Amino acid sequence: MKTTIKKASYLGLILLFATATTFAQITDADKEIKSNSLFVTGLANYKYQKIKATNQKDNTFEFATSAGYFVSNNVLFGAIAGYGSSIRKVADVKVSENNIYSAGAFARYFYTPHKQYSFFNEVSVVYAHGESTFYEETTSQTASVDGIGGEISLGFIYWISKHFGLQAAYAGLAYTSASFDEFENSAAQGFTIGGDLTNLKIGAIIRL
Repeated sequence: MKTTIKKASYLGLILLFATATTFAQITDADKEIKSNSLFVTGLANYKYQKIKATNQKDNTFEFATSAGYFVSNNVLFGAIAGYGSSIRKVADVKVSENNIYSAGAFARYFYTPHKQYSFFNEVSVVYAHGESTFYEETTSQTASVDGIGGEISLGFIYWISKHFGLQAAYAGLAYTSASFDEFENSAAQGFTIGGDLTNLKIGAIIRL
């Protein structure tokens, strides 16, 4: 079985470093993250996967925005909201489609809050709700989906200016649990661990 994966995030990561090197260095005072600061972020992820043996194609898009408040120079607490969409086709015929909205809370720890380039770890918990549609020849069936999820991520930020930075993060550990309301005793659980770059998300962060 041969699988092909193409990711817009790879290009985004290259652009992140290229853009960062074109801007002038900010001052030491601008680099410092201080308590009582407010941050707003946005992250996006797109993945295309093709399995030639079964002629299956998957398109997945995720977007999340968050707002957080620094309770100390290293620790950020905040709220997160997101949207995810995925479509699966076999032989160019749509077989399933998902549209999921999520909301939750997160905590982030910065290892180098006084530098222009800073690594962080993030722990998040979210509740998700949406719809899954399954297609079968000329008919379709839609089910409501409810679930919870948790994630531990590793990432970094590069500050371009005092108020704007570029951000990249990937989920090294994740857990999901979902139920389908229209199907009795139907549920799905998942647990993933590892440094798979298909989980990479690229975005921006604004310091208010």
